[in-house]
Amino acid sequence: MGNIHEMKSAMSKGFARPNLFEVNIYYGTSIPQSLRLSCFQAQIPPSTLATTDNDIGFRSVAYKKLFGDMILGFYCSGDLRELKWLQKWIDKIVNPVNNHLSYYRNYTGVIDVTQFTRQGQKAATWKLHDAYPKEVSPITLDWSTNDTVMQVNTTITYRHFEHQFHTYEPTAETVVDGTGQKLWDSFDEFGRATPNEHGTWSNARQGFSP
Repeated sequence: MGNIHEMKSAMSKGFARPNLFEVNIYYGTSIPQSLRLSCFQAQIPPSTLATTDNDIGFRSVAYKKLFGDMILGFYCSGDLRELKWLQKWIDKIVNPVNNHLSYYRNYTGVIDVTQFTRQGQKAATWKLHDAYPKEVSPITLDWSTNDTVMQVNTTITYRHFEHQFHTYEPTAETVVDGTGQKLWDSFDEFGRATPNEHGTWSNARQGFSP
């Protein structure tokens, strides 16, 4: 049985935090910046195999890979721009006037889900290909929810995904984005990032509360 020193050595880079993520959607040319910043909930896509029933030798054989749907949750701006944009995407797939279907290539996009370390570096990225919303969930309106932020959830389906696990060194001094800009100047005693002019709460949201 391992001791505490072996445990600390094995976990030298710390534990992953589920609130350190960012979602980027690539579809069309008019994606509002708020859609990326306001995404408060996402999922890492599952890895699932379809298998046969047990044969006479009690074996179950895998015969294909399955790609399950995922859900994205967004906080709504006062003008409901996130809901409007998602609804327009749905309307692009099926015309709401004549019920005609669009071509597959015209309504699919790419969605990246990136998990970050506590130091703000990329730990892993999942890229969903041929993604599009199959449902925008109903939103409950309630007079009693005076101090509640409106949320919109959408179910995303996709053709397949690719994943990449990044190599990183957990040092605050080297935290940069894709352009080489440093995202955060410092970290507090709890490891929470303090964003500078280049960083945002969307990729350092440990202390965020609506």
